[in-house]
Amino acid sequence: MIQRAVDLRAAIDPWIATKEELREFALSEWKWELAEFLLRFLEPFRNATTTIQSTDRPTLHKTFVMYEKLFNNLENVKAIFAKMSVVPEWFEEVRVAIDKMWEKIKIHYMKTKNPPAYVDANILHPAKKFHIFKKKDSSFTEMPNQVESYEKAARARFNTLYNNSVPSKLIIEPSNSLNHGRL
Repeated sequence: MIQRAVDLRAAIDPWIATKEELREFALSEWKWELAEFLLRFLEPFRNATTTIQSTDRPTLHKTFVMYEKLFNNLENVKAIFAKMSVVPEWFEEVRVAIDKMWEKIKIHYMKTKNPPAYVDANILHPAKKFHIFKKKDSSFTEMPNQVESYEKAARARFNTLYNNSVPSKLIIEPSNSLNHGRL
């Protein structure tokens, strides 16, 4: 909706100006500025929602990546605001919203650290493995012990839940008679 309004601003403003009954709904310059900011700022959140809601492919392994992107987006906007010498009229409202978003995302992110499924989904993904935890721009680079902890816990879960679950009678030992001297 914001995208459409911003794209059609050149038509909306003159049209509202010609309609007496709609003039009270005309957006001021700072509200248009805020709309453009929100359009760009909320894009990563829209992308995350669309990606995670996908039903045709598993997306659990993408959860960490999505959280990383959302936190990075919030950090970038905070950094930009911190460097501004002149702040827009709408700045304080957005700053408060960003702080609340940060807290809300953090609550959900902390829940991903408890269930091992999120970590295991990345570790077991054929292309991901431990790559996500070792990327230069990952928050995990600041916590190298956390990566070790994830790996040890994942190995322990595997050994407990899966490695010992195959009955020994089903394990076929290679016999010399079948090798025909090739080994």
